[in-house]
Amino acid sequence: MSARKARSLRLDELLFRRAVEGLEASEQRELDTLLAREPDVDSAIYDRAAAAVCMGALAGAKLPAGLRAGLQDAAGTILKDKGRY
Repeated sequence: MSARKARSLRLDELLFRRAVEGLEASEQRELDTLLAREPDVDSAIYDRAAAAVCMGALAGAKLPAGLRAGLQDAAGTILKDKGRY
């Protein structure tokens, strides 16, 4: 695996963990460093996805079909871009 791909995977992992459970201070510093190297990365993508899922769950209703489809499309795009789909 190339160093760039490894950094990209780690960046995804840290963004996901930040959105779901939060990061330790050292992990946040690592994330900041990785984001500085990748200025085109949408650093809030997992935050928005987690918020949408939580809002749907808290409302006790299914996600609207359009939102669900949008999240699935976004996830598919991310995975394709990362070579995992």
